[in-house]
Amino acid sequence: MSHAILQVERLKKTFTTKKWFKDPISFTAVNDVSFDLKKGEILGLLGPNGAGKTTIIQMLLDLLTPSSGTISYFGKNIADHRHEILEQVSFASTYLKLPGSLTVAENLDVYGKLYGMPKDFRKQQI
Repeated sequence: MSHAILQVERLKKTFTTKKWFKDPISFTAVNDVSFDLKKGEILGLLGPNGAGKTTIIQMLLDLLTPSSGTISYFGKNIADHRHEILEQVSFASTYLKLPGSLTVAENLDVYGKLYGMPKDFRKQQI
């Protein structure tokens, strides 16, 4: 039996809008989402606009705090072990695009910088 690399349990995210002329409005973007990801599996989120895909990704990367539920990688809570976990986790999205005016090498250099690769190592890898 394979252990989960990523475990999401009962994830929920509610946003509250505050407008000076109206009462606050709350809406739930993600409601009671649970899943496991095991070694060798690939995770993809599919759904219509507004389904909560981006919100889930932002919570998985600890960019948004869940209203409730837990996210664990390698058996460790993301909120408590963010730096350690994100050094081992990769993320790819069709929505993350760099300017089309950059060459392939320039794009790779930017991503290398984002991942903290030293300049000489980036040059060698590119």
